Amino acid sequence: MEFNAITTKMMNKQILIVVFISMSLMCTLSSCKSNLYDKIGSYIKKNCENKDTCILFLKDITDFEWEQFYYIPNGNYATEILGFDYLFNTDLSEAIVFLREGKIVYHEEVFQHPSKPSKYTFCKTGKSFEIIDYKYLLFTPDEAVFYITEWKDRKNHYLLHPIEPIP
Repeated sequence: MEFNAITTKMMNKQILIVVFISMSLMCTLSSCKSNLYDKIGSYIKKNCENKDTCILFLKDITDFEWEQFYYIPNGNYATEILGFDYLFNTDLSEAIVFLREGKIVYHEEVFQHPSKPSKYTFCKTGKSFEIIDYKYLLFTPDEAVFYITEWKDRKNHYLLHPIEPIP
């Protein structure tokens, strides 16, 4: 009887170890690291709460080298804008693309749901929320500097305005 109880306990421990290792491996393979909007949210929580305005240097929250950052509010235009086939799902999504030496080093698609809009909006100018009248925004690491304000009409929604207006 004791042998069966000991064997059962050992098997349960082994099963737990296998499950833990499997979940860790799946997380690693599926890139469980936080996405850009998660990093922006963490930055805002840490540096911008209870402030009217704060500044974000995008290169400070990315953990990879990049030369160009594209924000494409309608991801269906990604192939046209980037000048090569963008093979990721862009239907009903924003495309966020970072390039280095003409190759994608990071991308994500942010799917918008009308009843639950994104918490963050990249704006074309520092003076207004010109959101609809552009196909994309393009920044180098030195240009990707934004001041962040809370959108007054939407609680917990933030606008990211470039410091230097985009032409």
